[in-house]
Amino acid sequence: MNSIFDYLRTLKFDDDIKLISLLIGVIGIFFALRNQYLTRVTHAERSTFEMIDKLYNLCHTIEKTLLDDWRLSHMFCMGKDEYLKRRFDIEKSMESDSEKTKYKYKEFHYTIHLLLIYEQV
Repeated sequence: MNSIFDYLRTLKFDDDIKLISLLIGVIGIFFALRNQYLTRVTHAERSTFEMIDKLYNLCHTIEKTLLDDWRLSHMFCMGKDEYLKRRFDIEKSMESDSEKTKYKYKEFHYTIHLLLIYEQV
């Protein structure tokens, strides 16, 4: 049984050039596939980092709105009882019907804003 090295020793000059060309091509394809894989992995990691940054920016937007206007804080209560209690307290703090109407519409628009934010995530 002959080994591959025995076969390589029997090659002529033209065959050597063909073999070297083939080896260079195979090595080139290997590196091209490897780089394609690494590019795909790097892109996936970068996309994940960008998504996390975007999510934190959206959370900061929500927090800023709540800090600017505490009367919308009832929208983040988890339980029904807590929500109703906080909403009642907020309504008690409002003096006029026009102010209540204003915050009713503001609450409606902020709800749409939150839905759009969560849809983006």
